[in-house]
Amino acid sequence: MQFTGDGPWELPIAGLRVRRLTLAMTLTIGADGDERGALLSLPGPFEMTTPSQETVRLDPEHQGWEEMSVLFALRDDLITRASASSDGTLEVCFSSGHRLCARSEGEFEGWEIAAGERTIVGTPGAVLVWDEEARARAQDIDVSELGDLLARLRAGRPGA
Repeated sequence: MQFTGDGPWELPIAGLRVRRLTLAMTLTIGADGDERGALLSLPGPFEMTTPSQETVRLDPEHQGWEEMSVLFALRDDLITRASASSDGTLEVCFSSGHRLCARSEGEFEGWEIAAGERTIVGTPGAVLVWDEEARARAQDIDVSELGDLLARLRAGRPGA
């Protein structure tokens, strides 16, 4: 998968239905449909907007079950659209009218989607794809170069 232009870019999870919500230090949403599946991981703060346009800021690392229980509304919901922007922001829309928005801020990834043979990662200032091509390039990198890997991957993406 290649991202061209300035985005936002459509991500390959539209049409999948939420089948599993796992809450620990990270929220993981398991979705499937049409012989496809994906895992969406949100390790840090994100926003959930309800159909009535109420926005709640959630953080699986710092909030308890009671505060995070609003996420149960996504059970069996259909993902109608998922997009990422060049600054690493993810937006996922659901048929119920709910919406999740995660921003990649600071030094860490704000979200990750594992779908098929690729992993799409929202990093501060860029969206990266980890697929067979990226894995092959990584095998050729000397261990001393690992510190530069993220910067080089970002430089190869639009909006980086």
